Amino acid sequence: PVTKKPVRIAVARDKAFCFYYEDNFEVLRDLGAELVEFSPISDSCIPENTDGLYLGGGFPEDCAAELSLSPQLTGLRRLADAGLPIYAECGGFMLLSQGIEREGRLWPMAGIFPVTAQFLPRPQGLGYVCGRVTAANPFFPLGLELRGHEFHYSRCRWQGNPPHFALRLDKGVGMGRAQGQTLDGLTRGQVWASYTHIFAPAVPCWAHNFAAAARAFAERAREKRENSGQARG
Repeated sequence: PVTKKPVRIAVARDKAFCFYYEDNFEVLRDLGAELVEFSPISDSCIPENTDGLYLGGGFPEDCAAELSLSPQLTGLRRLADAGLPIYAECGGFMLLSQGIEREGRLWPMAGIFPVTAQFLPRPQGLGYVCGRVTAANPFFPLGLELRGHEFHYSRCRWQGNPPHFALRLDKGVGMGRAQGQTLDGLTRGQVWASYTHIFAPAVPCWAHNFAAAARAFAERAREKRENSGQARG
């Protein structure tokens, strides 16, 4: 039974973001999360009073033109800067990139990470992934052996030197190679973005940590509102 305060996690779900495991949702709900679906394509904004954001996989490359016009791109950058826990897998990572490149054209995205997702006609990563978490983040402990899978037609084009990664792969393609290692999992503040998909029942800490990070964000937001009200008083 959940005894802690519930949290509100927004889930991107439309024709661009449609790959999720229902089990992942069930585990989050069991931990007290209220899941609120929204569309990055058609909705004008991310749901209000959001304590966490879940950006799953799908086919954003097929909707790149529509996504590039979304007013939510600015909102994503603002929420990332505000410390909102954001978990992005594959298509979700592409939404947080500088842009999606397809057939010689670049469609701008949220620009949270200094990388472009270049779409290609053949799969660039397909199969099981196994790696180890190498950097602090809100969702996985350091040293965790993380297992998942990948299926993506895009590859990363870095702007300058590759940024800091949080997942070193022993099996899989991920975001490519740097300094002799195969890497995945970008982090920025409370944001995690990777090509690797996980299955929550196989990685129990993920949902617990996601809910805890969302709960901590909600508490900080509440304290900020109270302090602001006292200052005005």
